Amino acid sequence: VLVIAWVMKAMHKVSEVVFGLNDTMTIASIPVSVIIVLGLFLLAVLYTSTAGLFGVIATDLLQFLLAMTASVALAILSWKHLEGRDGIIQRFTEHGFDWSSTTTLIPVGAQNTPQETTEFLLLIGVVWWSAKNVDGGSYLAQRMLSSKDDRHASWGYLWFAIANLCIRPWPWIIVGLAGMALIGPIDDPELYYPMMMNEILPPGLFGLMVAAF
Repeated sequence: VLVIAWVMKAMHKVSEVVFGLNDTMTIASIPVSVIIVLGLFLLAVLYTSTAGLFGVIATDLLQFLLAMTASVALAILSWKHLEGRDGIIQRFTEHGFDWSSTTTLIPVGAQNTPQETTEFLLLIGVVWWSAKNVDGGSYLAQRMLSSKDDRHASWGYLWFAIANLCIRPWPWIIVGLAGMALIGPIDDPELYYPMMMNEILPPGLFGLMVAAF
């Protein structure tokens, strides 16, 4: 339930930015963004329940390819738009951000707060083994059970670990840093990504990115 909730909340934020919506825009006293998210949820339930496990795998593959292609393109275009690392650092300074404390992988030192250091230590020392879905849970078990055989399931899980944890986050990180540099401080940092989609992507790639969500 929690996973579905945060996925729907993320889509709610994306739809508000992408379509220029706000809570004052309603239909029958229901925000339009909420109606869009519920409609997409019902569509996903319909095609997954109709197609079965094969449909889940096929749509996962298609959406992964769409999302990776569009996210890498957005990262490259954002990087070029801000003229690379030097341009991003310059904009960081102009907006009052600290490049060093933002990009350090190990937040230990005078430039970081005790809270940031504690959060980092909790992530690497506790969260990775204590989280409920640390072994994949039913989400990945469903994918493994739909595999051709044990060998395919094992290699598929290994590829997921590499692609999902080692490759996929880097385009997001680049876009997030570029968003901080281009847009400046905002109340909700999670909005940087859809805001950069609006700012940077041409119509074709923009449509692919929205479809991937």
